[in-house]
Order: sequence, then C-alpha cells, then structure tokens
Amino acid sequence: MTPTALKIARMKALAESVGAEKVAQAPSRRPPNPAKIHAMRARSMETVSQELKRIVNVPLRYVPDADVLEAVSQHYFQAKAFADGWRLLPTQAESLLAYSEVGGAFLPLAVGGGKTLTSLLIANDAYNTGKQKIMLIVPPALATQLCDTDIKHWRPLTIFNTPIHRLHGLTKVKRQQLAQSGRKGIYIFTYSLLSSADAHEILAAVNPDLIILDEAHSVSKRSARTRRFTQYLHECHPQVVALSGTMTQKSLMDYFEIARASLGQNNFIPNSVSLTEEWSKLIDTTATSVTDFKSDEQSEAGPLKYVLDWARKSFKGEQFDNSVLGFRKAFKKRLTTTPGVVCSSGHDLPYSLYINNEPVEDYKAAPGWDRVEELVKQLDKKWLTPNGDEIEEAMHLFRWKYWIQGAGFYTELYWPDTDWLMERGIYSSVSEAKEILELSQNYHERNMDYARELRAWIRDRGHNGMDTPMLIGKNMSDHGSKEVGAMLFNLWRHAHADR
Repeated sequence: MTPTALKIARMKALAESVGAEKVAQAPSRRPPNPAKIHAMRARSMETVSQELKRIVNVPLRYVPDADVLEAVSQHYFQAKAFADGWRLLPTQAESLLAYSEVGGAFLPLAVGGGKTLTSLLIANDAYNTGKQKIMLIVPPALATQLCDTDIKHWRPLTIFNTPIHRLHGLTKVKRQQLAQSGRKGIYIFTYSLLSSADAHEILAAVNPDLIILDEAHSVSKRSARTRRFTQYLHECHPQVVALSGTMTQKSLMDYFEIARASLGQNNFIPNSVSLTEEWSKLIDTTATSVTDFKSDEQSEAGPLKYVLDWARKSFKGEQFDNSVLGFRKAFKKRLTTTPGVVCSSGHDLPYSLYINNEPVEDYKAAPGWDRVEELVKQLDKKWLTPNGDEIEEAMHLFRWKYWIQGAGFYTELYWPDTDWLMERGIYSSVSEAKEILELSQNYHERNMDYARELRAWIRDRGHNGMDTPMLIGKNMSDHGSKEVGAMLFNLWRHAHADR
C-alpha cells in the first residue's frame, strides 16, 4: 500500500470511529480535463505548423555564375598561383561563399571534392574576421598528413596564414596544457580523442568559436562519443561547418544534430526530434504511398502537404507527384537549395535520395520470415548472435543485422575438433591440440560473461567518461573495483587472465 493510500485508509477509519455513516472514497486520480487536452493539442499543432512553415520559407540559396567563381578563386589563391592556373573547384568556391553568408555550413561534398582545402580556407576566413579559436576535427588517420603535408602544400599557394596548434599526438597533460593556453588559431583535434575521458574538458578549455568537422559522418552515429559532442554543442553553441561525402546517405536522425548546429534557422529538416522522425519514415524506409502516413489532422503529419506545395511553386517546370518518390524529390530540392548547403552535383554523389526502393510484395508470407523476425529481435533486445554468443561491439551488431536483414543469411560459428587442428600441422600431439581447444573455449566463455555484465553496467550506470568499453577497461586497469564494483571487476580480471 502506498503512503497516500495508507493515509486515506487511516482517515477513513478515524471518521468511522467517531460515528460517520459513510465515507466517500477518494478518487485515485484527477479526471482528465478536456479543455486542457484540447489546448495542449492546439499548441502542438501550432508548433508543428510553424516549424514546417519555417522550412519552406527559408529562401533559395545564391548560386554564383562562372565570373563570380573565377573572382573567388582569384581572391583565395596567391597571384602567382592564380596566374599559373590554380583554381578552386566550383563546389569549393560555393562552400566558401555559403559560410560567409550563413556563418555555418552543411557540405555533403563527394570524394575528391576538395574538403581539406575547403576546411582550411573557411577556418582562415573565420580567423581573419574575428573568430580567435577554431577547432578542426579530422579522422585520426588524416591528422598527421594534414599537418605535415596538406597545410605545407597550401600555405604558399593560397592566402591561408592561420596559426596551427596540434592537440593530437600529445600526452593527456600536454593536451590539457595546450587547450588551456588561450592561444589563437586552429586547434587540430581527432574523432578518436572525442572518445577520451577528457574530451569535454578539452572542448570547454579551448572554447572554440567555430568547429569544423571534416568527415562529419564520424559523429553522426548514435554513440557515447556523439552524445557527449552534441551535449557540448547544445551548451556552448559554437558555429559549425560539417563536411562529408557520405553524410546524406544516412538516416535523417543520424545527421539531425549536425544539420541543426550547422544551419540553425536555415535547417532544411525540422529542428524537432519527433517531426524529423516522421520525415525519416518517408526518406529512410520502403514506404510507397502517402496513405501509409497520418492525416493532416494529426500533429506528426504535414511534410507532404507543405514541402510538396513549396516544391511545386518554386520549381514549376518539374513534376512532384503525391508519393514517397515525389516527396523525396521535393526534399532533395529543399536540401540542395538551402543557404549554407552545398552538395556535389550529378550522380558522382550517391545520395540515398536517388534510390527508388522497390518493395517485395507480401514478404512476411515468405518461408522463413518468422525466423528472420525472431533473430532480429534477439539481436536488438539481447545482443545475441543466432548461435547465442554475446555481441560486444555495436559494429558487430550492425554486421549481423546487415547479414540477416539485408542479405538473408548469416554465418554459423562453430568450434573445430582436434582432428581438424591436427590436419593443420601446427600441434605436435592430439593432447596439445585438445588443450589449446579447451583453453580457447574457456577464454571465450569468460569473455561472454564479461561482455554480458559490461553491457548491463553501461545501460544502468554509464556516465560521461565511463560509457564505452575502452574507458571502463582503462578505469579498472587504473583503479580496480573502486568505481565499477566487485562483480564487473572480477569478471573483467577473469576474462583477461592467462591471455
């Protein structure tokens, strides 16, 4: 019995003891107020309507002609280099104009589209217009090449002259000292460092006015690293420029935060999570009819009505039919014509929007579909492979789901026998092969036990600095069971014993 119910029971007994003939039973909850519900629904509808109107009222971006592109190249290249024939690619020049116009940019440029030079020149523009600290985040494999090769190559050819500070490749202490130094210029950071325990501390210490994300899809996946980074964006609101050749091949929800931070009120997708999720049902899935979705009387609806009407008015020479394909075409128009957005043109940039999914009719009636659903549910809910092994990493979960859902098969893992081991000619005797096999199976079992407990620990107790297997393992290596408890520590120690 709850404390409230117990209190009511005591009051009732007291009333009856003094002669009350009847004690009315207190209601368990307040009855719903229809007027308040209607008002809340009206506010929700108004919010959605305003957000959709914001998207279609964003003006079309400026598209420079050939003379303007030539002038932009002349501005950014040194006189001798320009005379020797050096020119920016059209998308590079448009990207630089887009940043200067909007103060942020969302740049899904194709591979070979010159993202490195674009990043450096945008950073240089920002520095020369008063942005004292810029953070350029790159994949770890490209950081050394950027500093030792690319920057040295472009300095004498272009007007790039901003100081560079390398945060990568330093010890934790030296990294923190540099971040706290207050030096002006470009700080080179890597995506792998975003996974470190002091990532948020480094970002806060540098406090960049602009963050440039080269290969921005590295923070589009839903992970602890992405969560911490987007938390920083929400708290500090720096300008953001995002460049990637594969960003728009992902789900809308994967680059929702990046687009919102880059473009603000110019965002081509809703700044509302729930509404963007509704849009993603049209963009990301095999839906084939507008009747699959809710009517305009419901708060989640509206993308077809507003965006299709906008596309038909803005591009009168083109057809946009009432279908998912029509909406995708309209959405692509909104994406590519938004100020601050520059996409590589033509089919060299393989947008998922170009794909017309052809649904398989009555696929749920196909033999084996029940088994597919069962295996996918097991993957999602339990992180178990079809043969019952624990899945330790999200990338391995993706691999299994890709096999089962995308290709319709999976590989069954099994242990070899001693005869197979002996045939390989590695072991001198059957007893040695048998011993190796038993040790391997024992090691595998210990790791499965640890992975199972680790996943539960992250789900229930994970927090910043202690929310990835690597960070938790490092903590146990340094501090034992102090912060994780005896059960997880003992399983970790047992799993790593006698490796």
